[in-house]
Amino acid sequence: MLNSNCTIQDVKKAIQKVKEFIPYDTSYNMTSTKTLRKFETLLEFLEADSENVYYLGNVVVIDHKYHASLANRKWKVIGKGKWYPYSNPVDLLHKLRGSADVK
Repeated sequence: MLNSNCTIQDVKKAIQKVKEFIPYDTSYNMTSTKTLRKFETLLEFLEADSENVYYLGNVVVIDHKYHASLANRKWKVIGKGKWYPYSNPVDLLHKLRGSADVK
């Protein structure tokens, strides 16, 4: 549905399509609702900084150094195994890039 270099407009269109499909989703796991949450999280990442954020299915690659999961809000260093929780995409980007206003 989306490619790795998707834009904010692409994600907004995908969110709209998923919202239109939700009433017709009869799957046991309600996959369209989960997909909607993932796309909304992806949109938050792209609105915060769309330059160095790339979409790869269920994860986002940040600055070619980090993976951030869209489904369960965790991040890790690429090549490492330990995942760490994050509260929201904007704070995560500030934390990973060493911003002064990190909580």
